[in-house]
Amino acid sequence: MSKKATAEKVSPLGQSLDDFLGEQGIADAVRVEAQLRVMAWMIEERRKQIGLTKAALAKQMQTSRSHLDRILHPETATVTVEVLDRAARAVGLRLKLDLEPIAV
Repeated sequence: MSKKATAEKVSPLGQSLDDFLGEQGIADAVRVEAQLRVMAWMIEERRKQIGLTKAALAKQMQTSRSHLDRILHPETATVTVEVLDRAARAVGLRLKLDLEPIAV
């Protein structure tokens, strides 16, 4: 086998992050956590953009300020789709969930 063929097969960076997370058995959990964090960040950024206080947002969602803080920092609690949807609507956003085939 030539050096060129070998170089094309072996990445100098090693395995991909997806491969590593898969080998650790945490790929799905990490993906879901990342998606929750992105959604929470988007809601928080929109809240700031429209000048809504956390207290006012919590009131619109009919929840407590401490519960809102847990929603906006999903690593501290499990957030349901219903709660994310209420938070999104309260800041003028629409929650959009999507399913895609898993590459095997």
